[in-house]
Amino acid sequence: MVTSVCGPSGVVTVVVSVNGWVRSRQGHGHDSQSFSFKTGDSLYAAFECRTTDQLVALSATGRAYSVSVASLPGFRGDGLPLTSFFELDTGGLLTHFLVAPSQTMILLASRLGYGFMARFDALVGRNRSGKQFVSFEQGDRLAVFKVMGPHAGALAVVTAAKRLLVFGLDEFKELANGGRGVQLVDLDAKDDYVLDADVISEKGIDLIGQGRTGKPQRSTLSRDTLLEYVAHRGRKGKRLDLRMTLERIEPTGHTAGSNNEDSA
Repeated sequence: MVTSVCGPSGVVTVVVSVNGWVRSRQGHGHDSQSFSFKTGDSLYAAFECRTTDQLVALSATGRAYSVSVASLPGFRGDGLPLTSFFELDTGGLLTHFLVAPSQTMILLASRLGYGFMARFDALVGRNRSGKQFVSFEQGDRLAVFKVMGPHAGALAVVTAAKRLLVFGLDEFKELANGGRGVQLVDLDAKDDYVLDADVISEKGIDLIGQGRTGKPQRSTLSRDTLLEYVAHRGRKGKRLDLRMTLERIEPTGHTAGSNNEDSA
C-alpha cells in the first residue's frame, strides 16, 4: 500500500515492513512491487512524505513512539529496525505505523469497538521511551490507525461479522491526550470484533476483500445506500449481504496517492 499524506517539497518515500524495518527513498511514485524484504517479512506501507515529517509507531500496549523522517536510513539493503530508534516498554511490540503532516486528523479504533480521533502531532514526543497514548481494556488491541479526510462528516465501522454502522462525526470525540475513546459499535457476538473504520466520501465507501477462490473483490455502497446503515454511535449496525471475505473499507474514489480530500 502506498499512501500519500504529505506536501511537495523535500519529497521521500518511507517504506515500512510488517516486522517494523524502515528505510527512506528519494522521490514519490515508486512501484511497491519492486521493494524487497527479509525472508518472512513484507510491506506494511509506503508513505509518500517529506523529510520534515515524523514517523509514528504504536506498540501493542498503546504507546506511541516517533522519529524524524530525516533520521531514517537510505534505501540500500533492508534498512534498520525501528526498535533501534526507541526504548520499548516491557512487552512492547510495534504493530502500527504512520507518517502524516502534524495537523492531520488521525482515526484510532480498537478491536473491541472503542475509538477516538486525534491530531497527528499529539502522538509525537521527544523521548526515546515514547508516550502512552491509547488505553485498552483487557484483551483489547488496536485495529485501526489511519488518516482521516479533512472534510469528513460521517464514519463507517465494519465488524468481522459483516455488520456495518454509519454515524455522524458529531457523535465522535477528539482526545488531545489520547485514551480509550468512546464506544463506536456494539459487537453482536463474543467472537466479533472491529475489522475496519473509515470516513465516507461523497460517492460512498468501498468494501474490499476476497472471493471464494481468493480473487480480490471490491463492492461499492453509495451514499444513498449507506442511509440504510445509519444509526447512533454504539449501536450494532446492520448486516451486510456479502459473499466475499471482507478485509477492509475505504472511501469510494480513494486511490494510492490520494489524501481523501474528497471526503464528506
